[in-house]
Amino acid sequence: MRTCCLYLLLALPFFSVGQTPDSLKIVKQLDSLLRLTRPLIEQQKFEQALQLVEIAQHKTVEAFGPGHAMYATCLGYKGKIAQRKEKYPEAVAWMLESMAIQEQLYGQESPQYVVSMSILSTIYLAMGEFVKAEPMILATLTLREKLVGKSHPDYARSLGTLGSLYYQSGRYGQAEISYLDAKTVLGTTLGKKHPEYAFVLGNLSSLYSATGNFAKATSNSLEAIEILLNTHGKQHPFYTKAVYNLGVIYFRMGDAAKAEKLYSELLGMLNKESVDYLSVLTSLSGIYLDREEFDQAAPIILESEALSAKIYGAKHPNHAFNLKNKGLLLVARGDFANAETLFLQAHELNKKTLSKDHPNTVVTAGHLAMFYQQTNRTSEAGARLLEATNLHRINIEKMAAFSSEPEMQLYLTRFQQLTDQFYSFARSKPSPEIVKASFDNALFHKGFLLNGMMQLKKRTHSDTAAISKAETLHAYRELLTELQARPPAKRDSMAVAVLEEKANTLEKDLVRTLAGADDAFKQIDWQAVQSALKPGEAAVEFIHFNLLNAKGKEVDSTFYTALVLRPGDNAPSLITLFEARELTAQLQGASGGNFRKINGVYAADKMPQNGLYELIWKKLEPGLKGINKVYCSPSGLLHKLNLGAIPVNASETFADRRQLVMVGSTRQLVDHQETRTFGRSAQLVGGVQYAENDAAISATHESEAPSRGLADAEYYPFEVDSLFRGDAWRYLPGTIAEVLDLRQILLSADVQVKLDTGYLATEESIKKAGAQKGATSPRVLHFATHGYFFPDPANTTGNPESMAFKSSKNPLLRSGLIMAGAQKTWTSGLPPEGREDGVLTAQEISLMNLSGIELVVLSACETGLGDIAVNEGVYGLQRAFRIAGAKYIVMSLWKVNDQTTAEFMADFYKQWLSKGLDIPKAFQTAQRNMRLKYPGEAYHWAGFVLVE
Repeated sequence: MRTCCLYLLLALPFFSVGQTPDSLKIVKQLDSLLRLTRPLIEQQKFEQALQLVEIAQHKTVEAFGPGHAMYATCLGYKGKIAQRKEKYPEAVAWMLESMAIQEQLYGQESPQYVVSMSILSTIYLAMGEFVKAEPMILATLTLREKLVGKSHPDYARSLGTLGSLYYQSGRYGQAEISYLDAKTVLGTTLGKKHPEYAFVLGNLSSLYSATGNFAKATSNSLEAIEILLNTHGKQHPFYTKAVYNLGVIYFRMGDAAKAEKLYSELLGMLNKESVDYLSVLTSLSGIYLDREEFDQAAPIILESEALSAKIYGAKHPNHAFNLKNKGLLLVARGDFANAETLFLQAHELNKKTLSKDHPNTVVTAGHLAMFYQQTNRTSEAGARLLEATNLHRINIEKMAAFSSEPEMQLYLTRFQQLTDQFYSFARSKPSPEIVKASFDNALFHKGFLLNGMMQLKKRTHSDTAAISKAETLHAYRELLTELQARPPAKRDSMAVAVLEEKANTLEKDLVRTLAGADDAFKQIDWQAVQSALKPGEAAVEFIHFNLLNAKGKEVDSTFYTALVLRPGDNAPSLITLFEARELTAQLQGASGGNFRKINGVYAADKMPQNGLYELIWKKLEPGLKGINKVYCSPSGLLHKLNLGAIPVNASETFADRRQLVMVGSTRQLVDHQETRTFGRSAQLVGGVQYAENDAAISATHESEAPSRGLADAEYYPFEVDSLFRGDAWRYLPGTIAEVLDLRQILLSADVQVKLDTGYLATEESIKKAGAQKGATSPRVLHFATHGYFFPDPANTTGNPESMAFKSSKNPLLRSGLIMAGAQKTWTSGLPPEGREDGVLTAQEISLMNLSGIELVVLSACETGLGDIAVNEGVYGLQRAFRIAGAKYIVMSLWKVNDQTTAEFMADFYKQWLSKGLDIPKAFQTAQRNMRLKYPGEAYHWAGFVLVE
């Protein structure tokens, strides 16, 4: 879909040396004549303007001959008029002739030549001649910096043109840098109500629309429209271009009705021979094709095809849209032979005029794949899907090198359909090459943002030039977290927005300048994972996707499949498992504290007819023969399950048969080969007093005792026992017993213990642990307290909550741990003066440095829950601790029982520290022991999962 770039009407200087008084008088007369053409060009009275230019040209020849500067200026005006009339070859000819004279008179570094070169570069840009345009634009930018400096509007104009070059050639990160720099200069020099400022806003809106940042796209677009309405009116092409761009945004947002309305209104306002009219026709036909309203699309496609051939010819990249649209129409009519020709032409045109990895090239490769699927040409469909997904990964890597994490979230969502298309094809046609690529896709997409953030965080600490920026960014995020945690009614939304933009800008700057940033997103393939597997080990990547038909339409079904990889396999295996609705039915009600439902889901008597084993593991068994250790990466709803606790028969669970190691992505088998050194200390939190007692909590800041809280046992009256570690913030007597038991086990293993209990279990104490680095951090960080997770408010009904912890759009604020004194904040929504509020959110944890911690135990309710993103896993405490750098995380899937949780934790630590088992094996052994103690009651033993 074409997004227009708005070009500036530049004045063409004309000065010459050695002029006599008489000749100077003639030049002034000609100058006055040419000045009359400028408003005519602005008003689109091109023929009248051209008549005046030709009169001036004729008089120039009579007075001075064709080698005079005034003659070059007249040619430049003719070139500009031809450009505005969209007669680009004619415009190029006039500008080249003008520049030849200017070069001879002034040289290539003169202001006159630079202006003409700038205009010519915009003409080449409009023609899609990027190879010719780029060196001219860069030369213009360099010369203008030398002639007028970086704070001049002319320099900003060249920046804007450079941004348009980068945008149209698919280099979105570089485009944004150029546009934003141009915006800053123009806003300062010309003002924020000037049309040229609006042009840059319009170009930024197009860029943000293409990258999925629709909020920014819309705000920039509406601001540009308002300025151009006030300066030029509704009939001017600058205004109509801006309105068209808004229609593109609406369509990409999924609001085709709004886009259609704008396009229909524009058709009646535009010149039917113009590029803008063609753009609207092409976009409108795309809407009708998407709805399969072929009778309405057909006449528009034919009209746009004819106009495109007239304006652009067959070699312009925008012509590819018309070829593709006509191909879709022919497919609907059953004319497959001619449709294929058009699809191939569109694809080759994009590759030749844009680039092999341009986003538009990815789109046409995807359309070819769908065409071959519809015509049952499986091998060709697979080849095109492989091409499209490989190019798509290249584009993601390019974006990641210039973008912040929030921006990448939007960008990845924008192109999820291609991934769904690929996996839908792989499900039905699992050839070895497609399955290999499916595993590679899973390795690439799963946790892409998380992996990038973790890698960049590591590199930031080792890059001295980046440390200052990273510290400032950290301060921004801490303040932002504090502001966002305030109740909505008492939150300064403007301050939040300003700080978010500052943090976003600084994060991008850090990503762009950080040494080794490109390597943070380096792709790992299935062969690298296979090489990391030992004999008897296997890697399993679960994936889920929206099932698409051959036309790329959703069929209201989400499917789960498994990719299994073993040492020595020539390729991974792909196994289709189940539809999401089948698992949803199994899990209905099996959450929170509903122990009967939870016990039922993991009950051995429910297999094999309709239990979890039947859905998830049974079909994988043939491929796991001889395998004793499975590295497993869950997806979607599988994050809500303890996959090892699923019974395979009346006496065994899956974890009894094989050691199961849960990972975010099996790429960790390759990434985790770094060596880390851990200390010999542990920090335990338990027996927390949540009720308000400012004096007691404030007193803790004056104490630096190494074994905190033990001398203050009187602070722990056994209040009403809460069955769950997650309801009202009531005292949990089992938690003090738990941490005291663990303290003895740790001390016996020669591990130093810092115990935070009662009113001493403050948020400040935990953040001190996160401020340390490397081996000086605790080896173990154990929380025996209340935890919380609230679902996305967008998916719930009822009145919006007054607390940010419940109503925030950020899932890392809607999950956390409850520390000393939190009841006051939780009840009032306001933090206390002079200290932390006692609610340790996942957002705050993500800002900590826990890279020296081997094990984090979240002995609290529902600490493994959060918002589930398509490829990024769970947004909650798990993600926060992984970003912070912890190696192993133990977390819960439901509201766990106070007493049995303490039993399980004690056994887990004994298996690890007293009996010498590694952490995964110790965890598995402890769960098995609990299962034997509480047979048929999975609620008591299966609630915790271990993730590496």
